[in-house]
Amino acid sequence: MMKSKNQMTKSRNEWSAFKISAIAISALLITGTCAFGQSVTEIVKQVEKRYHSLKTFSAEFDETFTWTLAKESRTTHGRFFIKKPDRFRLETEKQIISSDGTTVWRYAIQDSQVFVTDAESDPEFPPLKNLLFDYVENYSHVSLGEEVVDDRPCYQLKLIPKIEESYITEMRVWIDKKEKMTKKVAYTDIQNNVTTYVLDNIETNEKIKDDIFVFDIPAGVEVIDTR
Repeated sequence: MMKSKNQMTKSRNEWSAFKISAIAISALLITGTCAFGQSVTEIVKQVEKRYHSLKTFSAEFDETFTWTLAKESRTTHGRFFIKKPDRFRLETEKQIISSDGTTVWRYAIQDSQVFVTDAESDPEFPPLKNLLFDYVENYSHVSLGEEVVDDRPCYQLKLIPKIEESYITEMRVWIDKKEKMTKKVAYTDIQNNVTTYVLDNIETNEKIKDDIFVFDIPAGVEVIDTR
């Protein structure tokens, strides 16, 4: 079954939420970048080393999306879970996105619809490791000094995509100086809208059962299976 234009737009919006979560993990793996002025090569080596040591990652987040033209904002609270190499789950009051590495489920709660796709062939869901290294290799970064976020002193980095046609035109990352973990991520898209994520209750390398990543489809919802 082919997706409608509206369905495809909704899928991209849902994916952006998970994608920014992966970007947040990438920033988590970079420690002291702005303080030590490391080269991109050194950062890639650090990311690779730290990534291999990270088995699971979970956090709560507040997402604020601001329409620049309309001068309106909305805030959503959620939580995500990631387990290497390819399992993830993202939950908000409006949606659940989950994958066990083989299948991707996207549940639009208000529409009572579940989109089911094959993880390997779905271009909107590349492997987590690809996102991690895309973040490092395809963005140039500069230091913006330090800033306090929720009473936590943070390093602030500005990232500019090297690809001109990139959906993200600018990204900023705040890294907790003490915990060496991402506290906040904000990006501006090609329409000049701004999406901000503030992370909290971060847990790394905690045990997460595999069955959390298999979505149990509720009775009575419409299932759109594109496999």
